[in-house]
Amino acid sequence: MPWFEADDTLPTIGGRALGFGLVLAVEQILDPAVPDWPPSTARLHLFAAIDPNLSSRLTAGDVIVAEEIADAEYAAKRALSVLAEAGVVALVAKRFAASVPNAAAAVGILA
Repeated sequence: MPWFEADDTLPTIGGRALGFGLVLAVEQILDPAVPDWPPSTARLHLFAAIDPNLSSRLTAGDVIVAEEIADAEYAAKRALSVLAEAGVVALVAKRFAASVPNAAAAVGILA
């Protein structure tokens, strides 16, 4: 059966897509140097290396899009838990680092 006639359907995600180009490193989502604050406090530092004001513009239902989401495994779980706190519902990429899909699923983010 050709791919366009498949019985399985992809989930439909409503929300705003934020595109980050070719490679988005988990360390760019949340710098590992940010103290181990609760996610509600650490979310103020999301994407600070890219745009210090971006964290204040994140809203419930946002979707993060990049060609590749790369990581240092130790940083993925914390960064994605803070993204979930900020309301991000999905990560869309052609390639994910090995630990990203599991870390995302653990906090309710689709990947």
